[in-house]
Amino acid sequence: ARKLALNKIYEGGAYMYSKEVELEDKERSNMSRTIKDSLEKGMFRVYFQPKVDIVTGKIRGAEALVRLLDKEGKLISPGRFIPLAEENGQILEIDNFVYKETFRLMQKWQQEGEQVPLISVNVSRLHLLQDELPQYIKSLSDEYGLKPEQIELEITESVFFQDMERLVAIIKQMRDLGFVISMDDFGAGYSTLNFMKSLPVDIIKIDGGFFMKNKMDDKNKAVISAIMQLSNNLHFKTVSEGVETDEQVEFIKEQGGKYVQGYYFYKPMPPEEFEGLLEEKRKGGACL
Repeated sequence: ARKLALNKIYEGGAYMYSKEVELEDKERSNMSRTIKDSLEKGMFRVYFQPKVDIVTGKIRGAEALVRLLDKEGKLISPGRFIPLAEENGQILEIDNFVYKETFRLMQKWQQEGEQVPLISVNVSRLHLLQDELPQYIKSLSDEYGLKPEQIELEITESVFFQDMERLVAIIKQMRDLGFVISMDDFGAGYSTLNFMKSLPVDIIKIDGGFFMKNKMDDKNKAVISAIMQLSNNLHFKTVSEGVETDEQVEFIKEQGGKYVQGYYFYKPMPPEEFEGLLEEKRKGGACL
């Protein structure tokens, strides 16, 4: 409790010791060790969630998502390890694993004759603090024989408002190298209209919170419609995340939106399953 109070001294308030505090601290310590051991033992996996063109029904991209297996081979929720990894710095090793494994799979699929769509990877705040990041990702994509325009770098909306000038410069470097840049979780909390006009991005990903388990009431529709209209006027593509229902898909169509990512079409899937979709596409499968 004393440590918590010292860490958040400027936020005010008080912390009282309880059994829950102790259990939470033990859980964090155990999870930190689990992450370290899992990186060493190869227990992390990359899953892919397709992005679908709702006009044609074809897959136009996919997001690479990290998953962690426990000792029994069951998936551990990302919500249990990602926030902690971001806090203690382990996210850098996790990011590096995702980059290398994703690029390796893309190279493999290409060599097998598959037509690989645009694949996105998430870039953490800590990685964006490193000046060598643009050249690192470029050298990594070169190593696996990939062109930058095949790779989308997703950057969370909130990150854009931390040391903004320096961050924008790094993102522009990556964009100048040919990578596709998207702002993830747009509308989750920090968006400003003034900043949008100078965003160095190609794609706006509308936060899944507008769709997941939410009814499409008039206020929700108005916000989504405004984001889409503004993005269109500023020449950004939009991807709607977390889409789950027919009603949501039809509304996105009505607003002129094309690209959707969510359980309505596909859940995140192991690479073998995603490869199967690519094979089906190559053979002329109707669903792709």
